[in-house]
Formats: sequence, C-alpha cells, structure tokens
Amino acid sequence: MQPTPTNHPPDHLSPDDVAARVRHNTASAAIAAALLLYFGFASGYVYPQAAGMFDAGGRIFIRTLQIGGCAMLLSAVASYTGLSLALLFDGVGSLLIGLSLAVSTLLMVADGGGGSILYGLFAAMFVIAGVRNIRDWAAFSRGLRPSPFSSALPVTREPFDQVSPPAQSPIPRGVASLTSVHAVVRTDIPNPASDIDDAIADAAPEGFLASFAPQKELNPKND
Repeated sequence: MQPTPTNHPPDHLSPDDVAARVRHNTASAAIAAALLLYFGFASGYVYPQAAGMFDAGGRIFIRTLQIGGCAMLLSAVASYTGLSLALLFDGVGSLLIGLSLAVSTLLMVADGGGGSILYGLFAAMFVIAGVRNIRDWAAFSRGLRPSPFSSALPVTREPFDQVSPPAQSPIPRGVASLTSVHAVVRTDIPNPASDIDDAIADAAPEGFLASFAPQKELNPKND
C-alpha cells in the first residue's frame, strides 16, 4: 500500500525559494529605513548637549535613528537582489538597532523620561525581526527550511492525479442504495396484513359483508 502524499513542503529549498524569501524582506526594510531617516533627520529632534542620563539617552536615540536608517536602506537594496547574505546583514543591523533603542530608552526613563518608554516597543520589534532573519539565514546556509515555516515561502503541493482517493466502504447486505434508479419488488414474500384480511372475509357471514354494499332503490321511478 502506497503512502498518501502530503501537502507539506520538503525540508530542502531550491534557490528560487531562498531568493523569494530574501526579496520578501525588501518592503519591510524599506519602510523601517524611511521611518528611521525621517525621525532622525527631518522630525526636528534637537541633539542634546547636557551631561545627564536623559540627554545621554537622547543622543544615543538620535544617532541610532540616523545610522540605523542608512543601514536599513542598504538592507532593502541588498534584499532586492535575492542573496541570502542580505538576511544576515538585515538581521545583524536590526538586532543592533533594537539593542541601541533599548539602551537609550532605559537611560531616558531612569532619568525621569517616562514618556520615552514607548520607544521600547520599537526596540522589541527590531530585535524580533533581527533574530528571525539571522535564524532564516542560518537555515538557508545549510540548505534547510527554517522552522516554523516562513509565510513568504511558497508551499509546494502534490499533483492532483497522485493523490489516492479515499477508500470506500462496501454497502452492508440488505441496505439498498438510495442512488439506484430501478427498484426490485419482491413478490414471493407473503404479506401478513393481506392474509389477515382474507381470513376475516372468509369467516364473516355473507349478510354482514353485503350490508356494506350500496342498496338498490326499492321503489324505482315509474316511467
């Protein structure tokens, strides 16, 4: 008995699958680059000059936006080429950006900048993206598919004619098929109800049964 084929993709990937996964990173890297460059250069942030912890965190934060934006722009261009090394570059860059944002956030929050805690969300997003891309690059370098499967990877499916149809159970004896067009009528099986009616008719007096017959008119009309 042949095993039933499954729709799960194989462990090994083709070069086209790797290139598709890398190119899928282009849009996210470009969006990150646009946001970082905008807030780093055009948002009006003032580079702090004081010596406090809040100002130190602010300096790290602004430099992270400026340098990280340039790095993400290069990552977007590299990802468009489809080379797997672009994932390593993006992963390392995203991880460094996330860690730098986390350090700047801690410094500003520790010195009374409670509103800066929202920057920690961006730090977590960059760290998660960096770890994922580094993990995918490590799997691609060994020719394996990363786990869990990336949504950017195409799913290979078996041809329809190779999938064996499900086994059909035989119809139990004595159960007629509902889709049959013709029906077989058994005439050799006695009908108990008919036998009872015949027995009653034989045992009843003739006058009793005749009383149910239509009565003839006693006085016919005269012509």
